[in-house]
Parts: sequence; structure tokens; C-alpha cells
Amino acid sequence: MPEPSRPNGTHDRDYVHRVLDAALRIGSLLLSSNSGTADVAATMSAITGTYGLQNTQLDVTATTIILSVPRGVEGAPLTVMWHVKGRSLDYTRLHTVLDFAQQVADERPDLDWVHRRIDELDAAPPPYNSWVSTVAFGAMAASFSVLLGAGAVVVAIAAVTTSVIDRIGRILADRGLPILFRQAVAGLVATGVTLSLDAVGRLPEGANPSLVVAANIVALMSGMAIVSSVQDSITGYYLTSVGRIMEILLSMVGIFVGVGAALRIGDAFHVDASVSPESVAGWLSVPVMVAAGAVGAAAAAVSSYAPARAAGAAGAAGSLGALIYFGMMHLHAGNVASSFVAATAIGLAGAVVAHRFSVPPLVIVMSGIVPLVPGVTTYRGFVTLVEGHSAQGVGTLVVAAGTAVALAAGVVFGPLLAPVTRRQIRQMRTLGAELGPRFDSRWSRTPTLAGIDLRRRHFTHHHRRRPR
Repeated sequence: MPEPSRPNGTHDRDYVHRVLDAALRIGSLLLSSNSGTADVAATMSAITGTYGLQNTQLDVTATTIILSVPRGVEGAPLTVMWHVKGRSLDYTRLHTVLDFAQQVADERPDLDWVHRRIDELDAAPPPYNSWVSTVAFGAMAASFSVLLGAGAVVVAIAAVTTSVIDRIGRILADRGLPILFRQAVAGLVATGVTLSLDAVGRLPEGANPSLVVAANIVALMSGMAIVSSVQDSITGYYLTSVGRIMEILLSMVGIFVGVGAALRIGDAFHVDASVSPESVAGWLSVPVMVAAGAVGAAAAAVSSYAPARAAGAAGAAGSLGALIYFGMMHLHAGNVASSFVAATAIGLAGAVVAHRFSVPPLVIVMSGIVPLVPGVTTYRGFVTLVEGHSAQGVGTLVVAAGTAVALAAGVVFGPLLAPVTRRQIRQMRTLGAELGPRFDSRWSRTPTLAGIDLRRRHFTHHHRRRPR
């Protein structure tokens, strides 16, 4: 068990180092999985507080975590820093780390065991082969094409092209190529394949090749930390939010460069790259919308190595979001408003049901909004810019950005409604403790998508169990 405090309230410096190191490494694993900064800070504060360091100060940016103990240590204040080198979406690891962090905060286990467990989590491979993730990426693109009314041939092309792009991206990432150039290659391949098939007449009459590119853009945008960046802004971590937004902008610039290069080449060979109106095809029925949204969201979860139960929950959230979005669009509510309402519903549903599936709400909502990502609008803006219509192109891209922000804001706002919703459900169905602790307004000011039980941690800090 941890060393007891000295009579004067101080701790041994080596003991403090070990506590800070454990907190830093857990925070790094969460930050690298695109968790919101507020969730990372809450987790690290809970862990240091559990081991008796109640006055720690935190500074979390997009790539760096600084943790300081100004008092309680003999000698000068102690400050440590950890650099987060890279990010990769692995929802299984995120779930495991959050469960482990909650266990540490609740039970205060031996520090040696904690460090061994962190080593295991850091070195743990993904839960399944990367080819499963690649196939899931293809299924995600195919489902998005269906939502836009694509025919069977275009759906198949979108699936195959996206899978190829994913494998190329993995090869380039293994060779250390920066994300800007990887996204440029992806945009070039996505647009180039589509225009090539159109040029040689391999697409059926009436097929819309632009939907293939739009589906690929959705796949490329699905891993971006748009939700986390908006959550950071709302919770007051502006510097981290700006850092994540810059990373998103670099990715989008890379896609634009790749798409633009392919369009220029196609224009030289007189290949049409026009974009059809962004509307739902007449044959698209409600069951097809619901099924496509469910498959797309579930596939997005699997592509990011989510557990099976999380993929099922994400699929349900995706079908709900698709139904609400297209219903509002048919009522002429507009892209941004429809996206916000649908995303809010996804965020609320994810926060309410996450405990039943034992997964963080972040996994459900991040995957659930993927079918709503504005791929067609983004591609239309790229095409318009390449054609020389700067004002119109910028305006279209602003609409796409507004839609993306509306999606992110909706899934951050949805969990804020969850405590009241859970209370109403308890009152109506008298489920009692099965749905979690009673709502406490003191904790409603910090939206959390990681599923961290702040109330339980607060109790743990002040009424900690005695070591066995």
C-alpha cells in the first residue's frame, strides 16, 4: 500500500514522483485517445487526490501535460511534464483505461501494481486485426453513400475505395509521413479513382461519382477530434481547443490539396467533376435510412476498435440521428439546425444508455454522428474553389464547418440533459439505483463524455477506504 503521510503532513519525494508519474501516464493514454481535456484533468486530479496529494495543479494542452505539487513535499515544489507523441482512436483501450482509472480512484491500490498495469495498457495491442478496421471503414463509406441515395455500383465503389485508402494511410503512417501529406494522398486517390471510372465509362448511366468522394471525405473526417475540440472550448480549455482545431484544419487542407490535384488532372482530360444537389433520393425509405445510419455508426465504432457492445449502441444512436436529421431536413429546418438537434439526441441517448453497455458515452456519440458528417457539402466547396469561384466555395465550406461545429456542440450539449432525464426515468419506472446516483446540480457544470463518475470520486477523496 502507499506510504503513509509523515507527521508534518509531507510525503517522501520518491513517493510523490511515483504518484505523479502514474497520473501523467493515465492522462496521456486518455488524451491520445481524443478524450476531452476536462475529462483528462478530472481523472488525473482524482488519482493524485486518492494518494494524498490534494493540491496538485494541472495544465493540459493538445500535446503536453504538466502536473505540479506546490505543497506537501519537502524542499522546492515538484513539477513534472509528459509529452503526448501521437493520437490513435482505440475505443477499447479508452474504455479499459477509464475503468482502470475509476478503480484506482475508488480502491487506492498499491502503486507498484498501478505502474505494472499502466505498462500493460500502454503495450496492449488492438482487440482485433487491422483488416477488420479496414473493412469497417469501407462499410462506413458504403452506408453513407446509401444515405445520400447512391445506387449499388456507387456504394460498392465507395466501400472498396475507402478500404484501399485506409491501407495506404496505414503504410504511410508507419513510415512517419505527417498527416497533412497522408490526407493529401487520400484525397487524391479518392477523387482520382472516381474520375477515372467516370472517364472510361465504367459507371452506369445516372450514377453520381461525387458521392464516392463525399463518402471518402466522411471516412477521412471521422477520426478528427472535432467533438473534443468543441468540448474543450466549452469547458474553458481554449489553448487545447485551438491546438486540436489546427490539427483538424491541417487535415482538411491535406484533403483539399489531394482533391484539388485530382480535379485539375480530370479537368485536363475533360472529365466532369460536378456535384449533384445534396438531397435524399426519392426511393430512400425510412427503414433504409434507419438501417444505413445504424450500419454506418456501428462500422465507425468498429473501425476505431470499439468493443462489440459499444458498436451495437453506436449503431442504435446512428439510426436515431439519421431519422431525426432527415425528418427535419424534409421539414426544411436547414443543415445546421437539423445537425444540432440530431447530434443532441445522440449525445443524450449515449449518456443515458452508456452505463447499460459499460462503455464511455464518448464511444457512442463519436461514432453515432459519423453518418451526419457533411461530406457532400465539403466536396462541393472544394470543387467550387478549384473551379475559381472563391466566394461561393468559401461560403460552402463555411456551411460545412458550421454543420461540423453544430454536430460537435450537440453531442456535448446532449449529456448535460442526461442527469435530469435519468431522474425522470427513475421516477417513471422506479428503477432506483440501477440507473446510477441521484442527480446533484453541483456537478452539472462540467459536461463529460468520458463517463467519469465525478460524484463517486468526490466521495472517495473525503471518505477513503482504509488500506486492507
